[in-house]
Amino acid sequence: MPYVYPKSSFRAGLALCLTALSGLHAPHIVAADLDGVTRQAAARVAQTTKAEQAVAGLDEQTRQITAEYRQLMMEAEQLKAYNQLVAQQVQNQKGEIQRLEQSVRNSEGLEQKLLPIVTDMISSLETFVSLDKPFLQDERQSKVAELYDSLEDPSESLAITLQRVIDAYQAEIAYGRNLQSWRQSLTTGGSQREVDMLRVGRLTLMYRSLDRKEIGLWQPGTKEWQTLDVNQWNRAFDQASKVARKQAAPDLVTMPVFTASSMNGKEGIQP
Repeated sequence: MPYVYPKSSFRAGLALCLTALSGLHAPHIVAADLDGVTRQAAARVAQTTKAEQAVAGLDEQTRQITAEYRQLMMEAEQLKAYNQLVAQQVQNQKGEIQRLEQSVRNSEGLEQKLLPIVTDMISSLETFVSLDKPFLQDERQSKVAELYDSLEDPSESLAITLQRVIDAYQAEIAYGRNLQSWRQSLTTGGSQREVDMLRVGRLTLMYRSLDRKEIGLWQPGTKEWQTLDVNQWNRAFDQASKVARKQAAPDLVTMPVFTASSMNGKEGIQP
């Protein structure tokens, strides 16, 4: 008859066996759980780092976009101010164009009215030069000829010609206010020679030979040269010449002048 173990004894043995087995495999189970936790933690750290990097990148991008936006807004304000300035300039130019157009309409026919006046001015200047004391004759007559050429040139406007005429008149006026000394070839007594010339405004026109032995004065009445006493006028000639050439300071100069009585052939030279 076989032996039958009591149930309580069987259960106790089974519990001991399970306990022994549990004690035998526990370290391996704990190690496996720690490795999993470590990997999960590392993965979470990596994810957190990536997230932080992404946030930092977005923050930098946001700053760049903000800076670009501010720059664009500033440029937009500058462009707006520039457009306003250009618009004002355009408006002013329109007003100027309107004024010019009105001036053109008002000046219609003005050239026809000015043409005879300018022609008379040139003709009067030509007559004046021919009757004036004979100084710089070639230069002054050449200017008159240039004025006639400008008047007849179709490419030259009447306004330009008029301005040149006015300049020529101003030059003639200046001749009456200054002193001038120069050297030129002069024909006197039937012979031609180099002489020193001296002009004191339009009052006196004199010459002196290079050897200083002859001095002449232009006589407007007879339109001839009249010789003077060199001993009396040499020093005055030297002094006036130095002032004219800016070699001496301006000073009072005594020069011979023909009075009105000389026009009638009488002696009229006065110092």
